[in-house]
Amino acid sequence: MSALDLLWQFITIPVLSKLNERGREHARKMKEEQFGKTLEELEPKGEDAVREWEKLKAAFGKIDAYYAKTNGTGPFILGQSISWGDIVVASFVIWIQLSFGEDSQQWKDISAWHGGRWSSILKAFDDFSAVL
Repeated sequence: MSALDLLWQFITIPVLSKLNERGREHARKMKEEQFGKTLEELEPKGEDAVREWEKLKAAFGKIDAYYAKTNGTGPFILGQSISWGDIVVASFVIWIQLSFGEDSQQWKDISAWHGGRWSSILKAFDDFSAVL
């Protein structure tokens, strides 16, 4: 979870855009109190944004290292066997995709990081996402 702390500075405003007015007001107040600055001040700009985005990629790399330990035996942390960790990671990846938008540059970047690991995880969950 701590590996994703850097994500908040980029994703908070896109998340707010998905909420209704009351939800936006509440979430803005809560996040601004949590971070001690406005959301617009929280979001990095220019070269700071580029540096922070690279730090975020490196943080995702820490999570990717767990998956890399399977040596290609499967899409999950335990290879072919799904684990709670995979469900947590996939949930975050889905949230990120929905928050930024599937066609956004942010999602295109993230989905390509680490050899396409993050989009591959979503594809691996296709078999588990059907409602019966």
